Amino acid sequence: MLLVVFLSALTPLACDAAESFSVLVPRNPISARAGSTVTLPCWLSPPISAEPMEVRWHRSPSFKTTALHYMGGQLQDSSQDPRFRGRASFGSRGPEAGGLKGGDVSLRLENVTLEDEGEFQCNVSNVLHYKTKRVVLNVTVTGTLPLLSVRQATDGLVNVSCASSGWHPRPNLTWSDSEGRSGLSPGAMLYGPAEQGVVSVFSWILTPASDAAWLTCSVFLPGEEGREGRVALLTSRADTHTHTRTHTDDQSGQWKAAFIALLVLGLLAMAIAAFLFVRKRRTGSNESVEIPESIPLLQTGLDEAAKEKVDITLDEDTAHQHLMLSKDCKVVRDSVMVQERDPSKNRFTRHLFVLGKEGFTSGRAYWQVGLWNEATGLKMSWSVGVVTESAKRDCEDLTPSEGYLVFSSDRDNGLSVNTVPVTRLSEKLRAKTLGVFLDYDNNMISFYNVEEKSHILTFFVTFHEKVYPLFGPGKGDATPLVIQPISDVKQESNVNTVENPNDKIQSLPLPPDNSGLETTVKYSLRPN
Repeated sequence: MLLVVFLSALTPLACDAAESFSVLVPRNPISARAGSTVTLPCWLSPPISAEPMEVRWHRSPSFKTTALHYMGGQLQDSSQDPRFRGRASFGSRGPEAGGLKGGDVSLRLENVTLEDEGEFQCNVSNVLHYKTKRVVLNVTVTGTLPLLSVRQATDGLVNVSCASSGWHPRPNLTWSDSEGRSGLSPGAMLYGPAEQGVVSVFSWILTPASDAAWLTCSVFLPGEEGREGRVALLTSRADTHTHTRTHTDDQSGQWKAAFIALLVLGLLAMAIAAFLFVRKRRTGSNESVEIPESIPLLQTGLDEAAKEKVDITLDEDTAHQHLMLSKDCKVVRDSVMVQERDPSKNRFTRHLFVLGKEGFTSGRAYWQVGLWNEATGLKMSWSVGVVTESAKRDCEDLTPSEGYLVFSSDRDNGLSVNTVPVTRLSEKLRAKTLGVFLDYDNNMISFYNVEEKSHILTFFVTFHEKVYPLFGPGKGDATPLVIQPISDVKQESNVNTVENPNDKIQSLPLPPDNSGLETTVKYSLRPN
């Protein structure tokens, strides 16, 4: 009899130790950006303590390899998947969740990657009960700023193309214009192959050149802030020639022009799509896209930009110690020898860069950079762009978020822009003279091939502070980088063969070549 009473007294205690519970998780998938930290909620109901229980987070369908394993009051590292080491821990689904003691067994995951996307299982068990629920994680990756180009079609029509890379999942792309019209119908929408988890998108639209001052291409993921590029159509209603026609003739002409343009541009789009995404280079979650070739602007494009010309002088106080500047501070190249200069907090220490003295907080500015020399040929290594006043001069990773927008040429890897992911352009876009047009008020910066009078690319960026022109001559390139006097540029001829009796000669020594001999490059500049 005493034994029965004793066992009866123990029974409630055993039941308490193995109290029944349920596991709850959100109904909808959890979304997170690559590189961010995310919490996958999972909690017990009623909110009893999970400290004496076993908690196992794992990826479906694997059960043995865990993202996080808790048992016996401590984490079990031996069974953890190496991909999650140092990144997975218990998180909180809310400020009043109470942690493990309050039944919150949520998984916190840092530095989210595309490989993390998918289904996670939340398993909780005690002596008598085993419960499991699944949580789906969606990972998003924001791609590059859209690159836009304009091509004159026929009969007042222009074709505007837009390309962007490095997105996950497949993004949406929309067109709008300066007149407030959105949802414009594109001529095509093409997606590149999903290599290493990210995709690229390309679209073009056919529109009358006089309908709007500019077009905007927006690429975005549903529910997230996207990226936007804008390009001026570079023509005006006043310049548009009008012809008096009957209604029938006008409709016929428009349909004929549209048909021819669509036929030609359709073939162009297919050709571009075939190799737009051919060469890609990616580190981590980064990707690169190659833009095939320069597309000519309307004739007034570069001429209009050049009206905003400014005189840029290199600022020696910012020049890296291995950069050599001419006396007039218009030419720069790299130097094997350290140049003795006074210490300056604004001096570049990691990259072979120098800034222009002139900074901008409003308005428009246009300057030109000479990248060709008759003696040494086309310059293959250089960097040109803008940088914010507050950007760190010893910054190792040059990205727009660090205050740098840099268009670069590398002898081996071609042309690129320091977006995240990196945007790569066709080597056919290399220019002898590079035109740079900054429209601070409209948040735009454009690059031109001056000799061909063609547009290379335009970025639509938001400026929050003063910006300065940035120049880098690269390393080991025999051709110097020259701040080109705009008045001296001949659009139809080689810019470095201008002869003038008033020219003055500057020279900078080059590093030794393979023969061990030192040579000198000469170039011609008119007096300022």
